[in-house]
Amino acid sequence: MMQRADTPNASERKERFLYICVVLALVCTFLFTAFCFHLFVECTRLAPQISGGCLERFDAAFRCLLAAGCGDAEAQARLGELYAKGKNYDFRPYEEKSLAWYRKAAEQGHAGAQFAVGEACRNGSGTELDRVAAADWYRKAAVQGHAEAQYRLALMYHDGNDIPRDKDEALRWYRKAAEQGHAKAQYRLALMYHDGDGVPRDKAEAIHLFRMAAEGGDAEALWRLGKMYEKGDCLPQDREKALRFFQEAARRLHGGAQFALGMAYALGDGLPQSDRWALFWINSALEMRRALQHTYFADIEDARLRAEMVSWVRRMAELGYASAQIILGSMYACGDGVPQDKNEAVLWLRKARDQARDGRDRDRARALLEMSALEGYGLPQDKAGQQPDGTSGPGPGRLPSAAPELPRLPDVPEAPYSPSAGTQNLH
Repeated sequence: MMQRADTPNASERKERFLYICVVLALVCTFLFTAFCFHLFVECTRLAPQISGGCLERFDAAFRCLLAAGCGDAEAQARLGELYAKGKNYDFRPYEEKSLAWYRKAAEQGHAGAQFAVGEACRNGSGTELDRVAAADWYRKAAVQGHAEAQYRLALMYHDGNDIPRDKDEALRWYRKAAEQGHAKAQYRLALMYHDGDGVPRDKAEAIHLFRMAAEGGDAEALWRLGKMYEKGDCLPQDREKALRFFQEAARRLHGGAQFALGMAYALGDGLPQSDRWALFWINSALEMRRALQHTYFADIEDARLRAEMVSWVRRMAELGYASAQIILGSMYACGDGVPQDKNEAVLWLRKARDQARDGRDRDRARALLEMSALEGYGLPQDKAGQQPDGTSGPGPGRLPSAAPELPRLPDVPEAPYSPSAGTQNLH
């Protein structure tokens, strides 16, 4: 009797066991499918930032994800880098995911990841802004020889950004980064020697470091050497060499060098006179400076050259070129080279905004009007076109039509003046 009574219970237990097995199998299948789908989505997001063919990129992203999940510090740092680039592809959690993987690699002592975490803390990218923590992460990477971390740490010690200012520490870390060929560190170290900032003044060492930074492609060093040749500051005065350095700095998007080069073309000062090239370089400089605080003529000490430059800008503006009208309007707004007159500034900036055929010029003129709060200014004019002084007509700065825009030159043009093939000959 007992054996017969146990038989149904054993059958029920088998059924329950099978039921549990089926449920577990379904759950595992669902979880595995969800994991595979998540892995596929992540690989699809990461693949566009990896070079190679479609399958190669997908395979590389898949291997990177697996290696990072298994604790490989290099893969984790690589994954942090790929997620950081994700902002270009508009998937939202790129900052948090990037920082999470960078932290995992940084905690294992990866110098590049430690620097990246420091950058995130300094900028508040994916985490709270914390410059003290940033300095700590920079220091960990700098001790391992990471040149950019050494440079960032030196900057913080030099400027006293949330850590005590220490010129000796700044000098130490600038020098370590400079010895590794870090151009910006070489430039900042050169400035310290040039100005006697924390070290005895040594112009020869400063010039040597400026040249090293210039050969490394640092635009500020190229600009500084050009100014030194132009003014004869510790170097023989040489306009041709100065223009050589200005040209190289301008190609590296240095606004001051672009303006200096444009001025040289406008006035025929050391370069063949060319309104076309003058407008190109001055327009490029204007694109680099989006606020009115900059003074265009701060570096023009010769009053005659200053007057000639103002006259050239006015002539080009009156011919109807929007780029020149923007410059002239900016000059009037700041009182830069001309008496400050916000009414005149509005007239020229509105003309550029309304008549420019290049969308970038229109946007720039509109932005300058908005940023400088100039829209409330401007001479009133009635329906008949009468000016406040009783005269009629277009009035100052109101030309009947816009001149045809100059043909837009390539972003990195082969300028007609090219005495040097590269920075290696800039001596």
